[in-house]
Amino acid sequence: MVLVEDDSPIKDELFDNSVVTVEEDEVSSDDQFNDEEPVVREEAKLLDMTELERRRAQAFLYLCANRKIVVSRQDIIATVLDAYRSNLELEHHRLTVELKDEIAVDLDGVTKEMFQLFFSAFAEKYMTGHLEKVPNNDHRLHATDLYRTLGRIIAHAFVLCGYWPIAINKATLTASLTAAVSEDLVLSSFLGMLNERECHILQALLHGRGSEDDQLRCLGVLTRFDCRQRVTNLNARDILTTLASAVTIYRPFHAVLQIGQGLTSYNNLWNGVGEQHIVRLFQQALPDATKVEDVILPVFSEDEACRVMEERVVIFLKTWMASLRPDQFRDFFIFWTASDAILPNQVLRVDFNSTDGLGRRPAATTCSDTLSLSRLYFSQEDFDQDMQVIFSEHSKIMDAL
Repeated sequence: MVLVEDDSPIKDELFDNSVVTVEEDEVSSDDQFNDEEPVVREEAKLLDMTELERRRAQAFLYLCANRKIVVSRQDIIATVLDAYRSNLELEHHRLTVELKDEIAVDLDGVTKEMFQLFFSAFAEKYMTGHLEKVPNNDHRLHATDLYRTLGRIIAHAFVLCGYWPIAINKATLTASLTAAVSEDLVLSSFLGMLNERECHILQALLHGRGSEDDQLRCLGVLTRFDCRQRVTNLNARDILTTLASAVTIYRPFHAVLQIGQGLTSYNNLWNGVGEQHIVRLFQQALPDATKVEDVILPVFSEDEACRVMEERVVIFLKTWMASLRPDQFRDFFIFWTASDAILPNQVLRVDFNSTDGLGRRPAATTCSDTLSLSRLYFSQEDFDQDMQVIFSEHSKIMDAL
């Protein structure tokens, strides 16, 4: 059995010298093949999300003075990695970020955009998967500090602005921080690596409804992961769980360990954190229409006639958001906030203008999470048509407002 061993109880201090170690119990030959779930000490159950947020806020308060870094949008991976590699204590500082050859004042908006651009580009280059990506099993990277640096950047983004990289596989990040990952999480995380059509095929087999055609299609899907077993309704869960564990944890195990080392830059921040907390971080960070509606703050005019028009536009906005596909909603959220993830205590402002005609188009001030809309919309159809510009032109307005 694997134990998460912590010699001291959970503490409030973030900067003492206690560590979490993983140890193996001595087992008899009779117990070596025991299928019991890993045992996690009770401390892991004491932490709630409010406490984790309190620790994050406390770690933020302890960050040292601002460090200025300059990164390039065109070479975001190399310039961000260079910044952290050249300063091994950078994650213990607040940041002022400049984007090379761009004019913007960093009031958190540029920092958020840097993290979003970096994690998105990093996942595309060094990871594989559809919605949830796992590290490539490239042995040439084992001799580098790439994934340890990635872990440092993940921890810094979380402490600095509450950003959680939802593009990185849940099971992979959970394994980086805790010794126990459930079969359900491994399986759901593996399904997150597949596209929608592939997910439907595997889910049909997992629920005992797969046809002969589904079995053949499944074989085609799994061949990509070096699995050539025939999956049926009866053996689907066993085969897919074993494969999912290999793909999300064991094959990229070197990267998993390295990410974990980087994440522990802040002592005690992750003490007691288990699978349920990582899953909750993903759920909180993933933007959708319902969550965004809850944090919208329209800035209405005092003039009654203007306010009536603005309230109508807010209804148009909410209706339009509810109609978006997940990939479209992600692009819209990035347009509005320069981030693909919802941040803790985030407020999304909507202000209004009287622009009409060809100049009537949405604009975003990402450093203050403000969406600017014309109040002169009189139909849902006109509003929907103008909002499509977000997907055809990925433009952002960044200023110091």
